[in-house]
Amino acid sequence: MTGVYIGIYDSYASGGGDLRVVYQTNNSLNPYVIIRYLIRTPQTEGWIISIDNLEDLVAGHYWIGLYVCLACVWHIITKPSLLISRSFIWSAEGYLSYSLSSLALCGFIASIYSWYNNTAYPSEFYGPTGPEASQAQAFTFLVRDQHIGLLVVQAEGPHHWVNI
Repeated sequence: MTGVYIGIYDSYASGGGDLRVVYQTNNSLNPYVIIRYLIRTPQTEGWIISIDNLEDLVAGHYWIGLYVCLACVWHIITKPSLLISRSFIWSAEGYLSYSLSSLALCGFIASIYSWYNNTAYPSEFYGPTGPEASQAQAFTFLVRDQHIGLLVVQAEGPHHWVNI
């Protein structure tokens, strides 16, 4: 069978993006590497959005999967404390509202991820990220203004070196 493609799309692969296999030996399964992303400040260092390689992205999914499995076992074998059991409403509507609020939080995180991160959401599939779109918008307006005959150099401000 020819033309079989196996792997995950890596937008940072050499040659402009390609499918690539992420081997287990290359994954950064060191928890320090993943926790380092979580403790970064969102304003200056980018939080988890700053992941820029496929190995860290796959390792993060590994750790999240392991954490969810352990949390399932924990919640099956333990009973909530009195403070927790009195704080929450234990009904079908309560479970539904707690689940929907968790999904909303995950949706907000995913929307921020898709807006800024090109590793998890490649521009080739999902469109440009926010920073890419802002740069493309400026270029689009520049091309449009030049096409309709505006003198873009004059709009930039006073240039003493330009002969008009």
